[in-house]
Amino acid sequence: MSRIGVICAFNPHNYGMFSVDLAARRFFRSLGQPFTTLVTQERRLTSRLHFERVRDPQQLGRFDALVYWGDFLNNPMWGHTDYCEREIAHLGARDHAQAWQRWLDLYLRVKQRFPALRVYAFGGCFLGADDPKLVDAKATLKEFLSTAELVAPRDSRSFDIVTGIAPDAHIVRGMDNAWLLPFAPEPPPAKPRHFVHFFGRTLGRASHAFVDELALATGLRPVSVDWLNRKRPQFVAHWNFMRMHRVIAAAAFVVTDTYHFTINALNRGVPTVCLHDGTHAEAGGTLGDAKIRILMQQAGMEDMLVDVGQGRPLGPLILDRLAKFDADRQAAALRRIEHQRRGYRSLLEGALRAGSTHRLGAMPTTQPAPAHPPPRLRR
Repeated sequence: MSRIGVICAFNPHNYGMFSVDLAARRFFRSLGQPFTTLVTQERRLTSRLHFERVRDPQQLGRFDALVYWGDFLNNPMWGHTDYCEREIAHLGARDHAQAWQRWLDLYLRVKQRFPALRVYAFGGCFLGADDPKLVDAKATLKEFLSTAELVAPRDSRSFDIVTGIAPDAHIVRGMDNAWLLPFAPEPPPAKPRHFVHFFGRTLGRASHAFVDELALATGLRPVSVDWLNRKRPQFVAHWNFMRMHRVIAAAAFVVTDTYHFTINALNRGVPTVCLHDGTHAEAGGTLGDAKIRILMQQAGMEDMLVDVGQGRPLGPLILDRLAKFDADRQAAALRRIEHQRRGYRSLLEGALRAGSTHRLGAMPTTQPAPAHPPPRLRR
C-alpha cells in the first residue's frame, strides 16, 4: 500500500491555514492509504492535527508519494523571503544563501534525490513566481514542474504562470484546498441578528469605525472573530474553529480583508464583502491582496469586492455592495464552485490512486456524487 507524505504550510496559529490542514486530514483519510502530515520549519501538535517535522530531504525517501498541499510551498517568492527569513532567525541558517539551499532541497529538488518518488503539488499558489528577481530559480522550478506527476494550481493566474514556465508539464487547473473542507448543512436562521467581521490583512491598524456604520444602517449586531488566533491557546483550536463557523453560518453577511476567511464564509453560503487594495502587485508577497481579487473574480463574485486603495469612506462602499447583492447570482456562483469542487476532489483521488501511470490533461467532466451538499445561501 502506498505511503504518502503530505507537506503542509507553515502555520503557528492561523485559522485559514488550519482549515486547509483539516481538509488534508479529511481528504487523505478518505483515500484509505497511510499518510503522514509534515512540516519543515516547526513541529506542531495543534488540536486534532499531528505533524512530523522534516529538516533533511533524506527523510522523504521512505514515502512512495509526496504531496505539497496548498499555499505558496513550491513558489520561489515564498522560499526566497518568508522561508529564508525564518531559517535565519530561528533555525540556525548562517545566511540567506544557506537558507535558500535548504528550501530548494525540500521544495523543488526532491526528485533529483529520489527519482522514483511520485511528487504532486495540489492547490498551490504561484503568484509572483515569474518575478524577474527570481530568475535564478526559474530552471529549478521548471524541472520540478516537468518531473512532477501532477501540479494543480489553485487559481487561473497561477496556472498561466506555471504553464508558461513549463508548457509540457502535467499541469491542470485546481482550486484552493480549503474548498475541500466539508461542513454538515445547517438550516439558516429565520432572521439573522448579526453580521461577522474580521480584518487582519489589508487594513492592518487602520480604523474600523465603519463597522459601527454598518451596524447602525443594517440594525444588526457586529460580531468580531479572532481568525488569526491571537488570543486563545492552541489546544482549543478545533473547538474555537467550529465555534467561529457556527457564528459565521448564522450571519446575515461577512465583511473581511482575509483570503481564507473569505473561502470559509463562502463555504457556508454567506454573502461576503471582501476588502482589498487594488494597488498590490502579484509579486508583492504572500500576504498581498492580488490573491483576494483573483479569488473573487474567479468565483464570479467580483461585485462583492471593495478597493480600499480608492481613499473613499468604506462604510458607504460596503453598504452599496450589500444593497446591490444578487442572491441568485451568488447561488449560481456557489453551484459552479460545488461542481468544480467535486471535479477537483475526483481529480486528486484518481491521480493518487492511479500512481505513476496516471496522466491527466484536464479536470474530469463526469462528476461523482458530492461528498457533501453545496452550501445554502444566506439571503
